[in-house]
Amino acid sequence: MFEKKDSRVKSAAATNLSFLYFLEKDYDQADRYAELAMSADRYNPAALVNKGNTEFVKEDYEKAAEFYKEALHNDSSCTEALYNLGQPSQT
Repeated sequence: MFEKKDSRVKSAAATNLSFLYFLEKDYDQADRYAELAMSADRYNPAALVNKGNTEFVKEDYEKAAEFYKEALHNDSSCTEALYNLGQPSQT
C-alpha cells in the first residue's frame, strides 16, 4: 500500500521512518528510507538532512555537508541543515 501513495506522501512517510530508524541507531535502515524519500521527492529538505546524517555517522563528512547544503538550497529556512553544517567533524 505504501508504494502506491502519491510521491509527496511517500516521501514524507519515508522521511519519518528514516528519522525513527536513525534515532534507534539502525543506520542502514535510516539510509535506506532516506534514499527512498529522496527518490520520491528530491527537493524534500528533511530527507536530504536525514541522508546527510547517515553519511555523517559513516564519517563521510564531505558527503554529509553536500546533502546539508542541498537541503539549504531547496529550503533556506531549514535550520536542521544549517545546524548540522556547523557541527565539527570527528577528525
